[in-house]
Amino acid sequence: MEQFSTANYYAFIDSDAQPRKDWLTSAVAAFNNFPDIYAVGGPDVSPNYPGLKRKAVANAFTSFLVSGPRTFMKTMSSSRLVTDLRTCNLIVKAEKIREIGGFDETLPVGEDSALCQQIISSGGKLYFAADIVVTHHARSLVGPFLRQRITAGYGVPLLISKHGDTLSWFAKGFRYLPFFAVLFLALGGSFIFFSIPLFYLWLGTVLIYFAIVTISTLRCSASMREIPYTALAIIIGNLGPGIGILLSHCKMIIHIPSFYRREH
Repeated sequence: MEQFSTANYYAFIDSDAQPRKDWLTSAVAAFNNFPDIYAVGGPDVSPNYPGLKRKAVANAFTSFLVSGPRTFMKTMSSSRLVTDLRTCNLIVKAEKIREIGGFDETLPVGEDSALCQQIISSGGKLYFAADIVVTHHARSLVGPFLRQRITAGYGVPLLISKHGDTLSWFAKGFRYLPFFAVLFLALGGSFIFFSIPLFYLWLGTVLIYFAIVTISTLRCSASMREIPYTALAIIIGNLGPGIGILLSHCKMIIHIPSFYRREH
């Protein structure tokens, strides 16, 4: 951005994502059609993998249990105004991003959410356009995807401590749900030593959780062969950020550049 200080727009994409040929022309068209829009993005869909391990992770990202409010971004969804966009597919008006001071580069993750909330707080709007498309590679089961999800959670406490005033209570609470889920699953079994009714309540809740995972797995899988892999990917995708938040609160240091680096 410093090297191109006179640009009208800045476009951002991940190193493991590939834009469609009309990516930038579609983005500029969106800005021209909606002058009050300050940032646009669109779907970041996964390729159609032949292998089950990457296919399962791609499936998992289409589940609300993994992507949450961003689920629609992982499919070819309709255009709409939004409250969040991802830096794997983001084009911003240069004047606006300069005005708010650019990205917070002290954040290991969540820099896109922080930027988007700063844009909204300063009066700008965000637009998700169906024709601004990138293909975004999924990581493989188990280790690479688990590390990615742990990293996603590891940066949450810092994001909230630095930019919590721009995030809604729902956004902050939703980001912490995996943390509470991990604690609940890990510690709930100890209820059997204190209260049998509480233990059965915990066990029932765990069974409901796995029932929800099963339903989501069946919805996201295209074949019977994908089901066990997709189920595992959804569980990792859902609980992994909770492990990351736990590690952050325990002051355990993760060297993000090596831990989070993408696969070749």
